Amino acid sequence: MSGARLEVVIISYRCEPLLRNCLRSIHDHPAGGGTMVHVVDNASGDGTAAMVRREFPEVGLIAAPRNIGFGAASNVVISGGDTPYVLCLNPDTRVTPGALDRMLNLMDEHPEVGISG
Repeated sequence: MSGARLEVVIISYRCEPLLRNCLRSIHDHPAGGGTMVHVVDNASGDGTAAMVRREFPEVGLIAAPRNIGFGAASNVVISGGDTPYVLCLNPDTRVTPGALDRMLNLMDEHPEVGISG
């Protein structure tokens, strides 16, 4: 069991600069209670996976052998996770200060809500 409160899954495909900015924003503004980050690279072939390994060694990386699409790539991580919450992101997303905590607080306060965006 990870002990983190939030697992973030980012699906990448030929988006190195965007993914770098996204990962930096999560690093700079993590959720309280712990945030685990995973990238599933859909066979970019442009150095995106290598950038994650080099610049973000704390990020879990799955380098898919082919482009399996957003949903299937997300499910690769979701199916093995054990955190209370999962956030699936596109690499062009930037997390702003407090955003993850606000989202998690909303989910905690409204257990009848199954999904938030």
